[in-house]
Amino acid sequence: MVRTYVNPQFRLILQDTELEGGMYVNYRSSKREHCDICKVSFDDAALGIIYDKNVEDCRVDMGIDDDYENIIDGIGTWETENDELIIRDEMKKLLDTTIKAAFVESTPQEAIRYVLALCGIYSFCLDDTVYSTKKTFVIDSLNGCDAIREINTAWGIDVGFYMWDGVFYWGKDPEQEEIYEITDDNILDISCSKGIWEIDVIGIPWLHHSQYINVNCEDLIAVGFVESVVIKSANDGSIDMSLRFQEVEDD
Repeated sequence: MVRTYVNPQFRLILQDTELEGGMYVNYRSSKREHCDICKVSFDDAALGIIYDKNVEDCRVDMGIDDDYENIIDGIGTWETENDELIIRDEMKKLLDTTIKAAFVESTPQEAIRYVLALCGIYSFCLDDTVYSTKKTFVIDSLNGCDAIREINTAWGIDVGFYMWDGVFYWGKDPEQEEIYEITDDNILDISCSKGIWEIDVIGIPWLHHSQYINVNCEDLIAVGFVESVVIKSANDGSIDMSLRFQEVEDD
């Protein structure tokens, strides 16, 4: 699949308002950081339209004309004296919930399912590796995200976790129906440092972390596993997008 947006723009959708233009976006999707986050600031005219709107349920799309793709659908909060909107994916439910719990003869999956229920997360996909049970295990006043980190530490395992499309993943990634191909036609710049590749590309908003890509260009022919994606408004009004990825074996 090869498709790009050459001159895209952003669109903000709230419960009762849709805004195109007048906004500046800085979005980051990173497996390591667990929570996707999008910071949106506005010019005076746009801010006047939405400053008093309900932002608890909002999304940001990127595209052109009638062809848009969602980059984040999440929970918004106003910050910096109500002139910057911060949108976080549903991992925010874990960040906002304090966990106090004691477990007896528990596996990590059992502890995680309990934490998720307390955070109001009921759609999840957990690694089914069989781990030993712990006789006792206590979580003492940690937010949900830190509680799951503590579970990993207690069992001596390094298992990644994040939210995607309303589903919590621990040790697993969403199924990917097709692999996007990045070529010289949509690469602006490419470099490698300490085994990590970074590509500046023309708009490809449907790419997110933990996806595989085919890279087929003058500098590299490989399959890559995306570690992070950054999309942001540039000073000249255009949109910058970059991907960081590691080469993986082509199965």
